[in-house]
Amino acid sequence: MKKYFVLLLFIVYACNQTQKQPIGEIVIDTEEIIAIPFDSLKIINFQYIPLETNADVLIASVEKMLVLDNRIYVADFFTAQSLFVFDFQGKLLFKINHVGKGPGEYIQFIDFNVTESGDIYLWDIAQQKLIKYSENGIFLSEKTMNLKFLNFMMFPNNRMYVNQTYENENFSKDLAYYEWNTGKCHQILPITLSDQLKLTRFEVHYFFQSPHACYFLQRFSNIIYRLEEQEVVPYIEIENMPLPPKSIIERWKKDSKEMFLEQKYLKNLTSVYESIDYITFVMYFMLPRQLIFQKKTNKCFQVSDLYEKTGSYTIQACNGNTYFSIIETDLMSTLNVIYKNAHEMQLSNKEQLLELEEESNPVIALFQFEIP
Repeated sequence: MKKYFVLLLFIVYACNQTQKQPIGEIVIDTEEIIAIPFDSLKIINFQYIPLETNADVLIASVEKMLVLDNRIYVADFFTAQSLFVFDFQGKLLFKINHVGKGPGEYIQFIDFNVTESGDIYLWDIAQQKLIKYSENGIFLSEKTMNLKFLNFMMFPNNRMYVNQTYENENFSKDLAYYEWNTGKCHQILPITLSDQLKLTRFEVHYFFQSPHACYFLQRFSNIIYRLEEQEVVPYIEIENMPLPPKSIIERWKKDSKEMFLEQKYLKNLTSVYESIDYITFVMYFMLPRQLIFQKKTNKCFQVSDLYEKTGSYTIQACNGNTYFSIIETDLMSTLNVIYKNAHEMQLSNKEQLLELEEESNPVIALFQFEIP
């Protein structure tokens, strides 16, 4: 049965495209998105978590963050080449930093995943191996893979989805299901024109994981896919979305600067996270637009003042109804937002926040919100 769900998805997708019928379980019309005025979004239960900073814990940039079971997982793929695991007080619990060629070691890991049981998987693209660590960062096992890919998502029973497989230096599949026992890779979504042309990527990863929901996004697409253990579902469809035509994408290949400055066409849907009451995601044109879909009303809202309220433009994780954003401290303007909030909200760790400097590790903002 599992071999046929991919084919069924494509048949349903193709038929609906021909009939111009919505294919998503949730349909959001961009012309009906409600802009929330600056003072109408109520931020509650707000706090900052400064991540511990010392000689052994130096984070140059955060390429990926997960929040699961009261732990914050932060990956710096390219500078520290480490995965840092913090508690909700910002204290380092442990880090995985095993650069090398031996068992449990990697040369360049470019993605990680954490399962419901707490097992940690790191993908070393240089040696084409998937390394498994315990919930405490102890090396358990590794598997040499017979394919290259950029991102992955693990499900129970070693069920695994991969993004952007490639052969002979060319991308071959955008989304595929990998059979753990046989090593076979089954295409679910074909590679897009933008990846055939190797346009600059806006994101390091295109899988987005919440405690009870996982999503996948294609570039220059108005569909958000939900990943289940046994199927992939076109879950959210954005209507009246200006997508770049083939001629524009081909032009961007010749002039990447034009692609970054373009304001008319959607360049990315990203950062999809589902909480108890909301689904949040970001639309990228030239600048990010943070959107919040309210489940109980089926209404979608655009938030324009998240930076002024938190210090971050977008939501980057969730747990329950609590949202998390990464705040890099390398800009004085961002530090000023933190200082301002520390004073006005009388946060419990106010003194610690006022001591932050541009060399400090990132700060995590935790908050909930209420939409009127």
